[in-house]
Amino acid sequence: MNSPYGELVNVDNTHYAKVTADTKETYTTDVPKYLAPAAEIKHEATVDNTPRYYDGKPMFSTPSEAATAVTLTVSGVPSKLAAELTGKPYDATKGIAIDTGDASGAPDYALSGRMELGDGGYRYYQYLKGKFTLGGSTAHTAEDKTTANTVDLNYTAVVTVHEFDVPDGKTPAGTKKSGVKGLTADTTDEAFTSADAWFSKVQTPAAEV
Repeated sequence: MNSPYGELVNVDNTHYAKVTADTKETYTTDVPKYLAPAAEIKHEATVDNTPRYYDGKPMFSTPSEAATAVTLTVSGVPSKLAAELTGKPYDATKGIAIDTGDASGAPDYALSGRMELGDGGYRYYQYLKGKFTLGGSTAHTAEDKTTANTVDLNYTAVVTVHEFDVPDGKTPAGTKKSGVKGLTADTTDEAFTSADAWFSKVQTPAAEV
C-alpha cells in the first residue's frame, strides 16, 4: 500500500459546477464540468487563534476559520468561460464577452479536482460553494524561445447555508447539523473506494459517490 504521507506533486482534473440552490431546506448543483488544464493550486484558509490573557498568562484560545482562498493557475481561460465564471454578459451571437466592471452578479460555484501524492495515490478535494474572480494575465512577444504565460483563477470558498449531517462524537446520535465548506479524501485511505466517480456529481456529506 502507498504511504499516506506522500508529498503533493501534481494537480489535475479540475471541475466546476454551478450551485443552483443553497438554503436551509436544500443544496443542489449542476453536473460538474471540466474547468481548464491546471498547473498549480494553492489553498489558504483564513484562521484566527488569538490567545486570551488572564492572571498575566494566556489561559484560553478558541480557533476560528473563515473563508478559504484558492488560487488556481491554469493554461488559459476562454472569454466565454470567463464570462460564465464571473457572471459577466456574453453575446453568443457575436462571441463577445462584455466586461461591465460589475462583479455583483457572480454566481456561486462548487470546485473540485485532485492532487497527486508523490509516493503514489491522489488527494481528491471538493469545495461546495464559492465565487470566481480572474487574476492577472500576460502575453509575451514571440521569440526564439517560447515564454509560457499562465492565468490565475481566484476562488473564495465559503460555508454553505444548508446544514448537513456530519459526524460528531459528542452527541448520542453521533452526528450534528453543520454548514460545509469542503471535503477531501485520499486514495491511500482504505475506506475511500469511490475515486472513479468523484466528478460525476458534487460531493457532499449527504450524497457521497
